Amino acid sequence: MRLAIIFASESSDAGILTHLTSSNQFGLLDGSALLDSSPDSEVGKWWKARRGLLTSTIVRLDARAFSLPPSASVGILRRYGPEEVKGNLNSLGVRLPGDSVVTRNIERCDLGKYLLGQSKAILETKGTPTTTSLLAFQYLAESGFTAGRGKALNYALAEALTAFASAQGLSFTTMAEKKLDFCPLIPDNSLNFEKEAICLEYTWRASDFMVAKNRGNIAAYCLRKLRNYSRELGWAPE
Repeated sequence: MRLAIIFASESSDAGILTHLTSSNQFGLLDGSALLDSSPDSEVGKWWKARRGLLTSTIVRLDARAFSLPPSASVGILRRYGPEEVKGNLNSLGVRLPGDSVVTRNIERCDLGKYLLGQSKAILETKGTPTTTSLLAFQYLAESGFTAGRGKALNYALAEALTAFASAQGLSFTTMAEKKLDFCPLIPDNSLNFEKEAICLEYTWRASDFMVAKNRGNIAAYCLRKLRNYSRELGWAPE
């Protein structure tokens, strides 16, 4: 099983994530950098006492973190999101994209590159989001991503990734908010292959989130996810 933590925000690229992940392996979390960035948080202190376990958890999960820019997320929500979101985006002038456009946008972002097995070395500049997609994301953020709204967005992403897999000839099936067969975990999305699963955990954040001032917040969020997975898989004490 693998884990990828996805930060959906206004940010057009990985930003501060590059300081929390490996310079050699695309998106792979760096345990030392995470602890250095959130030393005083409860979860930071918990992991500091278990450094060896943190390293092994990251390695065993091949745990990675990526940014999902508005250039990908807004198109996904316009096509596959809940009716209210689709209607709001339509009123903002966001055109309804076809499956091929959604697939292309996923392919260009870091999550798509990761799923296609591409390395950081061959990543190309994704460019900045259009004014329309940026304003649309800001509008969605104003409505809030809590109180169950995030789950509806996660279902939309699962549909988009199903279309992406079909277009790219990838051999996985996608589930949203469903328990895995082999453990108690319920990922936001799971991409299920014959012999493994990639668990995707999304966090929806307002503003240009992948910036230095949020480094500690981002690090603590990743550490909490790693602890949850480690506990549910029976690797860590309660």
